[in-house]
Amino acid sequence: MPSLNQRIRARLPFATYSPEDRKIIAVCFAIAFFFWLLVKLSKDYVLHEVLELHYELPMGRAFSTEPPRQVSIELGGTGWSLLGARLPARHLKLELSVGEAPVFSLSPFELETRLAELLGNRITIRQLNFATVRIPLELRAQKTLPVVLQHQLRFAAGYSLMRPIEIEPDSVTVEGPASKLAELQYIRTDSLRLEPLKQSVDRTIGLQNTTPGLRVFPAQVRVRISVEQITEKTLYVPVQIVNAPTADSIHIFPSKVLVKCIVGLSRYSELSPEDFVLVADLEQTYRKDGRNSVPLELRGQPHYVRNVSYTPQAAEFFLVEESEE
Repeated sequence: MPSLNQRIRARLPFATYSPEDRKIIAVCFAIAFFFWLLVKLSKDYVLHEVLELHYELPMGRAFSTEPPRQVSIELGGTGWSLLGARLPARHLKLELSVGEAPVFSLSPFELETRLAELLGNRITIRQLNFATVRIPLELRAQKTLPVVLQHQLRFAAGYSLMRPIEIEPDSVTVEGPASKLAELQYIRTDSLRLEPLKQSVDRTIGLQNTTPGLRVFPAQVRVRISVEQITEKTLYVPVQIVNAPTADSIHIFPSKVLVKCIVGLSRYSELSPEDFVLVADLEQTYRKDGRNSVPLELRGQPHYVRNVSYTPQAAEFFLVEESEE
């Protein structure tokens, strides 16, 4: 029975060759590959590329409408010429000087001439998908605009905002054509959707720039959403009398009213009856069931409470005048 080494040699004929024979075979393979590559690179090829256009604008000027930034092109040439031009690995980019004229114009012929200078005479431009452009120039301006957060928040049961949502910075600088800046009133953020929300959030979010030709900086803002548990609190708030008629004394019943509200745990202990303003305006009195009644009106409350209710909604009052002796 043949050994393992003999079976391997039988399957790999080159293993039986001498070192000199193996060198000769390797040289032959290299020469064959060289001539194969020579033939391949001598053929003509067509290459589809994207040409990027960069514009050098005069200081303080801007395009009134956005110019084309990319152009689809078709190039032709031998494999040697394309390889010599470092295509397709090369990133094709053309710098265009706009100049001081009030209207910038660029024709396909001008663009093709500039591209030919960039590529050299060994590469032909077979196709250039570009139409003549004429774009007026105008003043470049800056404007500071507030940031508007696009958000959809749904809190878990028993949770709510601890304080208003913070955006840092709350305004950004927008730069571009003056005519386009005049139309803008604010800059929106990308949409932020969080649910169910039961803990604070601190994250960076991008800004939407839907108008071509405008630059927004910074391009992102920081959003802080402080979340806490909430609970109900009840207090007895004194009623304040306003627009009282002339009288020796005025009695109102009840003199204190039960107020209920929802408040965060961080503010629960500091919330007091003095934080509410509950008013009985005696110019709005009416009689009901033979009694002098006045509606109660809540005219002041802390910004951090919500779902405020109070009972009763009206009070009775009595005017007392002392008799002259």
